[in-house]
Amino acid sequence: MEQKVEFSRTRDFGEMINDSINFVRQNFKALFTPLLYICLIFILAAMATGILIQVKTIGLLGAERAGTLGAFGGTAFLTGFGINYVLYLLFYFLSFTVVQLVTLCFIDLYKKNGNVAPTKEEVWNACKTHFWRFTLASLLLSIIVAIGTLFCIIPGIYLFPIASLVYVMIIMDGAPFDQAFTRAFTLIKDNWWKTFGALFIVWLIAYFSVGLVALPGTLMTMSSLLLGETSSLSLTGAILNVVVQSFGMLVYSLPTITTALCYFNLREEKEGTGLMERIENLGTNTDTGRDLPDEEY
Repeated sequence: MEQKVEFSRTRDFGEMINDSINFVRQNFKALFTPLLYICLIFILAAMATGILIQVKTIGLLGAERAGTLGAFGGTAFLTGFGINYVLYLLFYFLSFTVVQLVTLCFIDLYKKNGNVAPTKEEVWNACKTHFWRFTLASLLLSIIVAIGTLFCIIPGIYLFPIASLVYVMIIMDGAPFDQAFTRAFTLIKDNWWKTFGALFIVWLIAYFSVGLVALPGTLMTMSSLLLGETSSLSLTGAILNVVVQSFGMLVYSLPTITTALCYFNLREEKEGTGLMERIENLGTNTDTGRDLPDEEY
């Protein structure tokens, strides 16, 4: 029987990536059931506003080609388009945030259950408990990284893995935002490149996976522009892209899993908490260690 992924142990660069994929494979149905159940409303809202933006954009281009802005002209269009775009950004942010929240709550319960996948109801109850605190923290972290990116990009890149660890600590440790943010700097000291590299590779995998599925829509849009076809082909491709990218948000649970593995790897290296947990459980849980790799014993 294949060994289940154990979070509280040290890993090298390759193991973090491989175990992230293995965790998804081992818990695919158990993980994506609550992801769809909880995130669907936000994904559909982002998809609806995104499609509305694409419809108005294609309509504007068609009107411009005809030499008139018609119903899309002037202040009325700018106001309506602006509101739609703000709503799209809001729902996109909430979709991404809730995907992270559900994934981290799933991992937290998975560990507490002794490497057994939790039920949809357990994940839902955990998400309700953490939702507002996690969403506020996500907003603050997004602003901090965005400001850092504005300053020559490099500060934003430096803060990216640190901010990622904060998400994990808020759920796994129940840490307040300020404590989690400070502790993230301590944990990542001397391990920034390793953490950044693992996250960067997995984010690329997730991004290109979604992009590959969205390729037909992209080709349709490009064909309509190059061949001078009617706006219907361009609109179909644009809508297809919005649908794929909206539901592709679920794929971003993979980088969240890698972030959790990075966190526990750093915590184990710095504090050895995983070893202490196993020592404390000796004699109290006959299943302890059954799913751990041989080198841990």
